[in-house]
Amino acid sequence: MAQLYRRDVPDFTGPADADLLQVLWCPLDHPEEGGFANWSLTDPHPMDCVECGTAMTLLFTAASSEWHGTGGSWRPVEEPPGVSSVPTDVSIGRGYGLFVFRCPESYEHPPATAMQ
Repeated sequence: MAQLYRRDVPDFTGPADADLLQVLWCPLDHPEEGGFANWSLTDPHPMDCVECGTAMTLLFTAASSEWHGTGGSWRPVEEPPGVSSVPTDVSIGRGYGLFVFRCPESYEHPPATAMQ
């Protein structure tokens, strides 16, 4: 479970009466919030709200690995050389990432997902 509090996440968005986002998928304690989806397998695909057609924004990313690069070039400095970038052995698809999107018009609209 990942718990993201409004006070701890820059640009946190949510209903005015809520200050916590809970996600029941997180093999480690390093979830990524916001940012941009990595469209590495396909060209960028529009993620539009099924309720109103508004372009959705990335809410949360669950990645299959802690860092990228076979040589460890993206390895955090606190991780020793040679350590696995997948310490939990949990893989999304075939090593992809799961992106969860939200509608900026209404928190009542359903989320959308993409896997890349």
